[in-house]
Amino acid sequence: MSDYYMLDCWGIGNDEPTQEPVDADLDDYDENDEIGWLDGRKISIELPLKLKMEWASELSGGGLFWDMYGEPSDGPRNEQGVRRLWAYPATWPPLFHRDIIEAFRACGVDNFDLYETSIKDTVTGVLCDDYFGVNFIGLVKAVSMEESIAVSHSDDGLVDTDFDSVVLDGSATREFKLFRLAECVTALVVHRSVKEHLESKGGFELTFTEPESWAG
Repeated sequence: MSDYYMLDCWGIGNDEPTQEPVDADLDDYDENDEIGWLDGRKISIELPLKLKMEWASELSGGGLFWDMYGEPSDGPRNEQGVRRLWAYPATWPPLFHRDIIEAFRACGVDNFDLYETSIKDTVTGVLCDDYFGVNFIGLVKAVSMEESIAVSHSDDGLVDTDFDSVVLDGSATREFKLFRLAECVTALVVHRSVKEHLESKGGFELTFTEPESWAG
């Protein structure tokens, strides 16, 4: 049994249409200044005190795809009762609800920088400040490539490797309780203690997959 799990944030239990955020408007920044939300390093340029975003006008999700997950969740909702997810890891920036951030801190995860957001509902004009843009600090080369099932797209096997199974090098994971995987920077890895604490708080619709069973 692994001490680490792959963290996914796709809203299990959601069989309702879901409100999705639109990326932050950072057009005022030089396009050559990359804002590396997936780099595992501190962002080198100064960003606004609040990142302005919008909720998309169309809903996503719902329907038969989610039927396998059963009853709707009691997760966040907007003023009209429309579903939101606890986390949106694929937005720019990645967004996590403030309750998840509080849970992270309570179990000793502090290697992240937070950016306040103001997400506007374009229909009602209501502003939501319940989510933080999160930059996780810590990019760890932690995969035993010889034992994993993977297709690498770079000479060094970093950044964008596709996995059908991951075997982690235990000696490389000890510095952080939560980190991005250097071999696949979209992947978040969490220690068992983090998993158990989040589950004790209701789980926030997060899924925790044994590395050997993870594909991404």
